[in-house]
Amino acid sequence: MQMHDEKTNVHTAIVLDKRRKKIDGSFPVKLRVTYRQQQKYYATGIALTEKQFEKAQAQKPRKEYKEYQLELRAKEQKAVDIIKSLPRFSFETFDRLYHTRGGSINSIYSAFENYIAKLYAEDRVGTASSYECAFHSLKKVSGKSQLHFSEVDVEFLKAYEKKMQNNGATLTTIGIYARCMRTLFNEAIETGIINREFYPFGKRRYQIPASRNIKKALPLSDIQKLFSYKPVNGPMEQWAMDMWKFSYLCNGMNIKDIAHLRFRDIVGDEITFVRAKTIYTKRENQKTILVPLLPITQKIIRRWQRVDSAPNNYVFNILSNEYDAKKALAKVRQATKTINKYMKRIAKNCGILMPVTTYTARHSWATVMRNSGAPISLISDGLGHGSIPPTERYLATIESDTRKKFAEGLVAFQ
Repeated sequence: MQMHDEKTNVHTAIVLDKRRKKIDGSFPVKLRVTYRQQQKYYATGIALTEKQFEKAQAQKPRKEYKEYQLELRAKEQKAVDIIKSLPRFSFETFDRLYHTRGGSINSIYSAFENYIAKLYAEDRVGTASSYECAFHSLKKVSGKSQLHFSEVDVEFLKAYEKKMQNNGATLTTIGIYARCMRTLFNEAIETGIINREFYPFGKRRYQIPASRNIKKALPLSDIQKLFSYKPVNGPMEQWAMDMWKFSYLCNGMNIKDIAHLRFRDIVGDEITFVRAKTIYTKRENQKTILVPLLPITQKIIRRWQRVDSAPNNYVFNILSNEYDAKKALAKVRQATKTINKYMKRIAKNCGILMPVTTYTARHSWATVMRNSGAPISLISDGLGHGSIPPTERYLATIESDTRKKFAEGLVAFQ
């Protein structure tokens, strides 16, 4: 069996690989792809002797040899279909698509399935979960059993956004899901699955909605109330209160990063760490965050740290070295839920009207630092941001006294 695609000048053939003879005298049957005098071989999962291979290649094979022929032809036809679908051929793209899971290679559904599988293989279960939600949302809104990249155009995305809003989805959720689709488009273009002309995102095309900035930072007066509060409802309330304080005092460190802190991250009177969400970014884009250890944060560590302070052990008893990625994610989510439950009660007891969550601690740290005169660059480094704009979104809440002070400066000449 041999096929040739004139457009790309790629040859395919089913061959008997005689380089490796098995104990029973058979050889692996492989798909050979030839492009520009370069050849690559792909396993078919079938091994035959020379005589058996000849029978499978016959014009009218019999019995089991007919089944071999049909199976081998199907594998070669899959290769030919992939080659014909590519705007430009490359072995890198062909390799990925030939080993892909079921479905059309031009299907955004298949792209989602393969990307999600890749994320789970890398133990990026949180990100995989987000892509799964985006995938299910896309299938539900589109109502199609199969959806090709070319169908996801500007009009489709606008209609998708409108339907999502009608179903009660927030702009934040829509933005997250749309960014998942954008990532898959970029990958498909980079690997040559689709042409750039099909890219629907960007200026004068579909612009992903940005969530409205909800002011989440607490005024310093409310933070003082929280720090003055004396837990009276048992150790879990004390633990939740301490974890919130620890987050606030440590650059707004989120609970996932607190859970992943190890004793080796405490160097002298500083904590040094890289945010878990940036682990899979390019190394040059990762930022090491330095957190000064204040007496109160040291006290919190001493109160809740593990007995065994070996360098590789986690500081707090949220995670265990034995947990896999899925269980670790579940434990972090449970810890966050517990802290938020107790902080809601504590805030109510303190007479604080604003919602107080773990995320409030992060916004509050950034805003209090800004109100105290800290430069945005320092705050940006503390938050682990790669640039200034993301930091500015944290700084929308300026206390009324500060606004009044600057407003009075407008008529300072009076």
